[in-house]
Amino acid sequence: MRLQKSPGLAAVLCLIICMCAFYATTAFDIPLEVLGHVNIEQLPTITDQSPSSLIAFPFDESFPMMCEAKGNPEPEFRWTKNGQEFDPDLDPRLMKEENSGTFVIPNNGNLTEYQGNYRCYASNRLGTAISKEIEFIVPHVPKFPKETLDPVEVEEGQALVLECNPPQGIPPLQIYWMTISK
Repeated sequence: MRLQKSPGLAAVLCLIICMCAFYATTAFDIPLEVLGHVNIEQLPTITDQSPSSLIAFPFDESFPMMCEAKGNPEPEFRWTKNGQEFDPDLDPRLMKEENSGTFVIPNNGNLTEYQGNYRCYASNRLGTAISKEIEFIVPHVPKFPKETLDPVEVEEGQALVLECNPPQGIPPLQIYWMTISK
């Protein structure tokens, strides 16, 4: 028996090889609920977290520090702030979500004490998953330096460069020029 060259067969073989290579390097996430009564242990995995920078704008009502994880057994959560242990349960102003690592910082006008770098840890007896660092930034109203400028007179149509050295701000400031008409 002799095999004939077939472009269709080559395409099918190439597709099968590509699929095998893809599935050999891809991790499958098996939902624990699907397994039913089978009790398969699973390392904690962070499933949702706040962005790496969280800016506390004054018009926002609250600021969620999200940390969601799954695992079997259920993970327990802990936080650090600036590298030190931080327990949201010890601060009555913070709202903690049940069975979650997420806590919410209310905007009560005094947010500077919460400014810092946070990290969430989700642990069970198999190991610990660590979130990326979340920087909670509380912007402050910058003050322009006091300076007096000598009046400058220019003929209409003549070029003039006005210097402006604004203070730094978080988020970066938007500077606008205004004129005062007489």
